[in-house]
Amino acid sequence: MPLGGIRRGFIALCAAFLFAAGAAGQTTGTDPDLAPRPLDVQQMLSWLPADTETLIVAKSFALPEMRDHNYSVEVMFQIMPLTTLWLKNGALLDYFRGQRVLVALEGSRRFRSPQGFGFMLFEGCTILVFAEDLGDRAGAFFRSSSVDAFKIEDVDGHKVSVFQEKTGDGGTDTWTTFIAFAKPNLLFVATNLDYLREVLSRMRGKSGPRALPETLPQWKYVNTDAQFWGVRHYDRVQGVGDPSSPFFAATGNVFPPWIDDRAVGLTFNFDPADAKRPTMVYMSGNPSVAKAERGPLSMGYEGNKFDIMYRNLDANAIEASYNIRDTDAPHTFFFMLLYFLGHGIFL
Repeated sequence: MPLGGIRRGFIALCAAFLFAAGAAGQTTGTDPDLAPRPLDVQQMLSWLPADTETLIVAKSFALPEMRDHNYSVEVMFQIMPLTTLWLKNGALLDYFRGQRVLVALEGSRRFRSPQGFGFMLFEGCTILVFAEDLGDRAGAFFRSSSVDAFKIEDVDGHKVSVFQEKTGDGGTDTWTTFIAFAKPNLLFVATNLDYLREVLSRMRGKSGPRALPETLPQWKYVNTDAQFWGVRHYDRVQGVGDPSSPFFAATGNVFPPWIDDRAVGLTFNFDPADAKRPTMVYMSGNPSVAKAERGPLSMGYEGNKFDIMYRNLDANAIEASYNIRDTDAPHTFFFMLLYFLGHGIFL
């Protein structure tokens, strides 16, 4: 949450995004060579480190122009798992824009405030499964980006281009991204080398506890058949330093949006094809806290900005659905959803 407190924070965060818009356990061990094509999301989930906290998935779309910012509702959801591609990454997008994506999946963890302004820092990896063999494009990208790359590394037998970029006011934060192709149609863009190394090792057959295991209650409420969906399972230990977590310990002028010592996690679903509203489900020993002002289901607002409809699913889960088609600020909803998944912007 930005400096200056919770109320100022929510207003500032939303204003920043609107300005931009207007301006422009189980175990792994499957041999990837035997995997069906397209890859199954559950198989890809098995590659993620066990302490992954957030999973965001988008399916079946053409990779958009992400620098435009004049996003339609569908494009906003398409780019949700592509946060690592918002960075320059040696002009990565220039080589793959418009290519058909079967599945985009982002796993992330250890969310932290930036030192100045800009995106929250995190460790994670975006995995893109393209519909076609893009080996030629990948080769061209690696050849052209070798000049701009900070360095080239070998990780588990894969060539990895490493890029660094300063962001925020005065360049106070340095993002390091790691880009690799495991197959001609399988792209990895990570923000942490250890995270990427674990993903690649699991893909090649390393066994270990699965991220976000099927025993979590979130899986009862997320529709994995939807085009866009996500899951977050709050990490109590890491949450102390995470301003998007209900376990955050306030420091200085940075305050948590809401406090809930009994929080479990949340999910979201959206499938434009069925014309339904996007939904979020919040799970907690006291789920009604999410409906309060600045809670995740209220999207941090007083009143009912998005014509929110609540439904009690059981004693520990509340669902909220949102009208984002008829509102004048769908970008605000998109931005706040990202924030509650650990990808906020500080202003």
